[in-house]
Amino acid sequence: MQSDDPSKLIADITQEGLGADVVYECSGAGPAAAQLLTLVRRRGRYVQIGLFGKPVSWDLDQLCYKELVATGSNASVPSAWDKALKLMAAGTVQTAPLITHAYDVTQWEQAFATFDAKSGIKTLLTPVD
Repeated sequence: MQSDDPSKLIADITQEGLGADVVYECSGAGPAAAQLLTLVRRRGRYVQIGLFGKPVSWDLDQLCYKELVATGSNASVPSAWDKALKLMAAGTVQTAPLITHAYDVTQWEQAFATFDAKSGIKTLLTPVD
């Protein structure tokens, strides 16, 4: 099942279209956070994992109106890196769709400019042969 409209997708797959029990914001994008507040059901849980890197503006009244539980999480711990690398090496986790920009290391300035502009999901630097 695929939909370009998250609101429709959540309405279609949740009981009586009431919204998701739990939503996770992992991108650190303000508009995504605002949208997720509309997709979570009343008395649901909103989990913020992505870091915004700057103040963002969204309707926090929804926390009260919907009686939401809000949780922040920092999922990056050194012990997780070894597990993540093993999952990627085994092909269990597909990372290619996440890489939106790739540069060789000699193009590091352009790569960092792309990263700073937040114009992609992941920017990859590769070694030069």
